Amino acid sequence: MAEPEVHRETRERYRKKVTLLGGYIKKESDLMGDMIVEDLSFTGLSFVTMSEHSLEVGDTLRLKFRLDDPTMTEISRNGVVRYIQSRTVGVEFVSSASLDWALGFYLLV
Repeated sequence: MAEPEVHRETRERYRKKVTLLGGYIKKESDLMGDMIVEDLSFTGLSFVTMSEHSLEVGDTLRLKFRLDDPTMTEISRNGVVRYIQSRTVGVEFVSSASLDWALGFYLLV
């Protein structure tokens, strides 16, 4: 019988699984779209677009979404697209999200 394959997480930062509604704007063209954030960390996030998109790796986006905390804190970040798989998009924050106490607290709870 074959041994099951084991994958080890090698990320530097913890990623929290979430379901948060938001939107993005592609800075170079003002293309806009709705998204569902699926995981979130201090340094980036992964989201699914609500429809087909024309995003490409390297695009700069403005991201806005609300946390599902008691005050529904709005998070607004710039980010760079690092990977795309169909409608799933991975983004690395350009500005330091680690300076945002609300996001930091949310990720720890």
